[in-house]
Amino acid sequence: MSQKSNKEKILDVLFQSNTGLTLQQIADRTGLNTENIRKQLHPFRKSGTVKTATVAKGRKTHFFYVDPEVRRIQEKIKEVLERSSGLSIRELSARLDMEQEALSLHLNRLQKDGLVVECENDPILYALSSQVKQPSSLHPTQVRIVSELEKSSWLSVRELEENIGESKFAIYHHLDQLQKMQEVVSTGSGSKSDPRLYSLSSKANDEIPASQVQKKILDVLERTSNLTIGVLQEKIGVGRYAIDKNLRPLVQDGIVVFSEESLGYCLASKVKKTFPLNPAQKRSLKTHLAQNPDLSLQQLSKVTGLSYNAIQQFLILLELYKTYKAGLMWVREDQMKQYSTQSMVELHRTGLVKRETRNQYIYYALSPSGLHQL
Repeated sequence: MSQKSNKEKILDVLFQSNTGLTLQQIADRTGLNTENIRKQLHPFRKSGTVKTATVAKGRKTHFFYVDPEVRRIQEKIKEVLERSSGLSIRELSARLDMEQEALSLHLNRLQKDGLVVECENDPILYALSSQVKQPSSLHPTQVRIVSELEKSSWLSVRELEENIGESKFAIYHHLDQLQKMQEVVSTGSGSKSDPRLYSLSSKANDEIPASQVQKKILDVLERTSNLTIGVLQEKIGVGRYAIDKNLRPLVQDGIVVFSEESLGYCLASKVKKTFPLNPAQKRSLKTHLAQNPDLSLQQLSKVTGLSYNAIQQFLILLELYKTYKAGLMWVREDQMKQYSTQSMVELHRTGLVKRETRNQYIYYALSPSGLHQL
């Protein structure tokens, strides 16, 4: 199966939405940045495949949607072409039971959108662009870099230097060009404890690399739980600053947790997963919120006798549930500022909330387990 292009990803999410999506919503569902989406949408809008609706609530918001009739016909054309390596307009007309003149208009539109190409001249055959190998416009060194990154998801400049046989300055130059073309992404600060690694954009989510120190921390905690920073220093052989710097993101991601009892760190997977509220307590909270939705955290704690942390976690689940019911799924972390980071991390650790990082932003969503709690 050919990998979907960015245009196809965007069109897919628009096909799945019946009400239209904003640029940010498209970005959340495709993992692309809004500027890239804006550029990719231009030919769709020019051809009439994608239309725009503007809603003015305080400030103007633009929603993008696919014409329903165009959507239906294009999906049928793409479905037929998906099962072949190329078809003439006569063959397509017969398979779709559509007049050639009308079909030609839709094929022209798909060609303008970059989704369909002509792959033969006599007769003219049409095929999905994702199934036709396009000539490379990359520099030979860039082609070799892409080839190496196809084999391994994440590589350092030193590894690329050894594999390709080019100087590190040439590698850095071509990696910079590939990043500008959004073909390659990088992670890491470039320090000894957190080396910069590179991956193809299409494979960036296959395996997010941890720094060497983080890998050692996880290896040590896999064998022994409840270790202090001092003990981790001794076992790994690096300074306190390096341990603290690399331990913090593991705690934020819910991979490692701090035990108040032992005053040490352990893997979250080794901690029993529980939710702090029983059914009766959840019913009590829901009743009080229904009667007075403006109650503060302190007031809720006073009338229910529950801890701030337990109430916060339940309120977070309710907030994410509203988003889920609205069909948006993911909520950006900065939109949940009223809740403590510790409560968010705890919910992620217990598997009630999902967490993703996209374009340097952290997003949260309700997991099936979290949905069950409500």
